[in-house]
Amino acid sequence: MSATKARVKALLSELQKTIEKLSPDNAAMALISFAQISQILLHRQQRLGKCVLKRKMVTQAWELLANHHEKCFQFKCEGPLAEYLGDVSEGDAVSYYGSEVVGSLKDPLGQTIAISDGALVHLYKDGNGDHTMESQFFQPTRGKRLPWIRHVLANSKSIYLSSEAMPSGERRLIYTARVIVPLKDRDVVNYFIVIGRRDKNTNLHFLTAFPVFEEVEFLEIIERTEPYP
Repeated sequence: MSATKARVKALLSELQKTIEKLSPDNAAMALISFAQISQILLHRQQRLGKCVLKRKMVTQAWELLANHHEKCFQFKCEGPLAEYLGDVSEGDAVSYYGSEVVGSLKDPLGQTIAISDGALVHLYKDGNGDHTMESQFFQPTRGKRLPWIRHVLANSKSIYLSSEAMPSGERRLIYTARVIVPLKDRDVVNYFIVIGRRDKNTNLHFLTAFPVFEEVEFLEIIERTEPYP
């Protein structure tokens, strides 16, 4: 056994002893945090192809997780926010987008975000991942969540800046939310992602929005970002 593996084994043993001394609630919170940071670091390791991450990269991962815990915006999907969670047709979604979503609004930081008619294309996605505006590629999962877009942009402080600049020099802001969706027999948790692009003149434009159903996928998304501002 290598020295590193032996150290990891010893640390896990010590961690278990410490966890057992915590109250059940505190133990659960600690284990959830360790699981989440491990997932972020795994995504980073796989993305970069590095078996040994620099300490700075590990510190940045903890900062991401702290931002998620401290600023997580959560809401329950009910009332007008649940208006389209049943069956939604393409026509209804297109009409709602044009009448209720298009326009401009300010986010919690006072930044103005423009939502254009053209961003309607985000409701469509073909097999190649392109936004091809044909009825066969309409995404009902996105249509059902149209009422969430303005709600998240106007209220979420859980915002991340993409670490990767676009070829045009644009940067993307990622607004996030944790959504409690009531079902008949239980509540389920969705994450919702709303992405805006900042052009070279620092103007913000709505780009796309989509649900994320698993926490591990959400953590993979924010791994490529940094807390904003």
